[in-house]
Amino acid sequence: MAHLVLALDRGLTLADTRQELRLARLTGAFPRGEDLPLNPSARALAQDALRQGDKVWLVAGDGVMARAVLDRAGLSDGGVIELRDGDGAGAALAALRGRIGPGSFAYLGHDPSDRPLWQAAGSGWIVDGDPQALIRAGGPSTIALPGRDATGARALWQALRSHHWIKNLLVFLPFLAAHRWTDLSAYAGSLLAFAVFCLTSSAIYLANDLFDLADDRRRPQKRHRPLAAGQLGVDTALSAIGGLLALALALAWGLAATPSLALVTLVYAFAALAYSHWLKTLRFVDLAWLGGLYGLRVIAGGAAAGIALSGWLVVLCLFLFTALACIKRAAELVEARRTGGNGISRRGYRPGDLAAVTILGAMAALGAGLVLVAYAFDVAAARLYARPWLLVLASGWIMLWVLRLWRKVSAEGFGGDPILFALRDRASWVLALCLALTLACAVG
Repeated sequence: MAHLVLALDRGLTLADTRQELRLARLTGAFPRGEDLPLNPSARALAQDALRQGDKVWLVAGDGVMARAVLDRAGLSDGGVIELRDGDGAGAALAALRGRIGPGSFAYLGHDPSDRPLWQAAGSGWIVDGDPQALIRAGGPSTIALPGRDATGARALWQALRSHHWIKNLLVFLPFLAAHRWTDLSAYAGSLLAFAVFCLTSSAIYLANDLFDLADDRRRPQKRHRPLAAGQLGVDTALSAIGGLLALALALAWGLAATPSLALVTLVYAFAALAYSHWLKTLRFVDLAWLGGLYGLRVIAGGAAAGIALSGWLVVLCLFLFTALACIKRAAELVEARRTGGNGISRRGYRPGDLAAVTILGAMAALGAGLVLVAYAFDVAAARLYARPWLLVLASGWIMLWVLRLWRKVSAEGFGGDPILFALRDRASWVLALCLALTLACAVG
C-alpha cells in the first residue's frame, strides 16, 4: 500500500492554523476544523489516493481539528499524525515512520522547514512554493499546486476594503461647512486627513477581520473575505496593520500643520480597535460608539484644516451617524431573521431587539433633523448663509433619505452598510442632488 502524507497548514487547508491558534489566545475565538477553507487541488489528490487504495495521513498539531478537516474533506478513512507544540519536521518524520515503517510515501505541504519530509519522500508537491528550491536541496521532483497567491498582494488589497474609503470623505465636512472653499491650506489639510484616515481605516478593517476570523467562516456573506478564505495569512495581516498605522501616524505628524491630526488619528485607532475587540459585543453601546467613530473623522478634518468645529456640526453628526449605525444593525437583524439565524454573531443582538434598535434609530434621526432646523434660526447660520431658512428644507431631504433606508430595511433588508447601499441606490443620489442644490441656494 502506498501512502500520501499531507500537511494541515497550507496543505489540505489554505489556512495557517498555527498562526490562527496564536491569534486565538488574544481574541478567544479558536478556529474550528469544520470551518477551515480547503485546498481543492490537495483535496482532489487525496480523494484519488483513497479511491486507488492508498492510505492518506494528515500531519497536524491538533488532532481534533485534523479529524474534523478530514471528515469535511470526505477523507474520513485518513489517519492523523499529531504533533506536540514545538515539534518540527524531524519529529513529524519520526512519527510517520512509526506508523508506516520504512516504506515510501508522497508528501504535500508548503512550509520550507518541512524539507526533511520532502527529502525522505519518494515524490511530493509544494503549494505556492518554489519546487526548484526543494530539488536543489536534494528532495524529489515536485509539482506546484495552486493555493493562495504566493505574494498575497491581490488578497491584501481586497482586505483593505478600498471601497469603504468613501466614508473618509467626512473629513472634508468642516472645510465645506465653514465655506472655506478658496482656502488652499485648509483644502490641503483635508486631503492629508483623507489619506491618513484611508490608511488607518484599512488597518482597522484588517484588525476587525482578524478578531472576527472564526465567526466570518460561519457566515455565508463573509466567509469569502481574504483572511477567512485562507487567501491572506495572519502574519501578513498583522504586518500590514502595523505598517499602515505607522505610515498614517508618520504622515499626520510630519505633514500636518499641528500635531492635532496625529492625536485624533491615534484616538480613532484605539477606539476602533476597542470596538472591534470588545465593544461591538455590547448591545446598544456599540451603536453610540460606532456613531462616535464616524464623528472622529469629522473632528480629524477640522484639526487638519485648522478649522474650529461648530458645536452644531458635532451634535448633528453624532445624531445622524448613530441613526446610520442603527440602520446598519437593523439590516443585519433582518438578514439574520430571513436566514433563520438567532441573532448577529459577536454583536450580542437577538431578533427581538429589532424593535428597540428601530426606535433608537428613529429618535437619533429625528434629533439630527431638529438640530439642523434649530441651527437654521440661530445667529451662527445667518453669518454663513444668505437664506438660512432653506436649511429646514435641507433637513427634510436628509430625513427622506433616512426614511428610505428604513423602508428598505423593513421591506427586504440590504444586509450591510447603509453608505455602500446608498452608492448603488438611484433614489439616494437624487436626494443627495436635491440636498446639494438646496445648500447652494441657502449660501446665496
